[in-house]
Amino acid sequence: MSDDLGRLRAQLSSLQSLLTLSRIMGDSGDERRIAELAGSAVPSLSCCRLVGIRLADGGWALLGPAAPPELGLGDLTDVVDRLGLRGGAVTLPVSGAGWVRAYPMASSAGHAGVLVVAAAVEPPAEERFVLQALAQQTGVAMVNARLQADERAAAMRALRRHSEALEAANADLGRSNRTLAETNAELERLAYVTSHHLSEPLRSITGFAQLLERGYRHRLDARADEAIGFIVDGVARMHATLQGVVAYYEAGQAPLRRCPVDAHALVEQAAAALAPTIAATGATVACDPLPRLDADPDQLGLVLRTLVANALKFRGEAAPRIHVGATREPDGWRLSVADNGVGVEPAHRERIFRMFHRAHGHGGHPGSGVSLAICLRVVQRHGGRIWVEPHPEGGSVFHLTVPDRQHAGGSKASVQEPLPLLPGARRS
Repeated sequence: MSDDLGRLRAQLSSLQSLLTLSRIMGDSGDERRIAELAGSAVPSLSCCRLVGIRLADGGWALLGPAAPPELGLGDLTDVVDRLGLRGGAVTLPVSGAGWVRAYPMASSAGHAGVLVVAAAVEPPAEERFVLQALAQQTGVAMVNARLQADERAAAMRALRRHSEALEAANADLGRSNRTLAETNAELERLAYVTSHHLSEPLRSITGFAQLLERGYRHRLDARADEAIGFIVDGVARMHATLQGVVAYYEAGQAPLRRCPVDAHALVEQAAAALAPTIAATGATVACDPLPRLDADPDQLGLVLRTLVANALKFRGEAAPRIHVGATREPDGWRLSVADNGVGVEPAHRERIFRMFHRAHGHGGHPGSGVSLAICLRVVQRHGGRIWVEPHPEGGSVFHLTVPDRQHAGGSKASVQEPLPLLPGARRS
């Protein structure tokens, strides 16, 4: 009775060890490592020793020290492969070798190979049961590892195909972008050359139209005077349009001369250039302390002069009040030009930065509709943005950002005390 109880305890201990080993095998995911674990478990779970682990793909994953001397590896391979061993365990016909048995390592998902063990004499039934369970668990772990490897390989192939397709798409997109950029550059060049070629005959037309106006206005009937006026106005607008096209092209082609520039000095220069209009409209220009920026002084000055000029042009009934300020942002500075003018309708806040788009038409506001498109181009070439918002007290606030020198590879921009503006303007 005590012997039976001891054998039962030993079998339970072996089964518990097998369960632990099964979990380790399942976590491994490496077919060779699983074979090593199975081979090392054979003597610890039974009185048998490992002969070898023959894989289903035709190779030996592991060879143990228990191969009978009279049975070479080639002979053992022939015997195992001839038997197939996909069903149950088979005792191998090896003469003079005691007991040699092969256990198939299989699962419901596939066949992994054969576990071959040997002993001096046939082991008891409980040990044969443990060996069969070991072979079965080894087969389950190996098949799962193989499936996982196949899934990983399939995923890598799919990822590689996706990456190659993405690279091809990016290459096509790059070629398309280059083609589009070249086309846009050619169209701009064509517009520039055309504008220059049209300027000469347009000057002749302008001269003759002015002669016609000076020589025959009020000497013919009212309809003739009206027609002459239409000719003069149309020629003037065409001339302004051609000049705008040329200016837009040059704003995108001229090299940027980045250097530390005093933003307050640029506002001062804009006020000086617009001094007659400021005086005539009774305008006031207030200016906060402004920073030094890393920018092209000529092009940034053009932007500020355009924004101040538009604030004077699109004024309301009250005298224009223009305020220029600056706000520090994480990557640079935001300049703001606020006014109390007629404002910009929400539908036009993006479109006014397009070529020839005018939010207020031609009536009472001369111009070609190109100036804000030039501003957009200049700001974008500096790496910034430009947009317009409604002023809380009426009018508009134009914002533009300029990356500071720290992000451009230099030192950080700094704020300095402003200089006095010219007469007709003031600072806050």
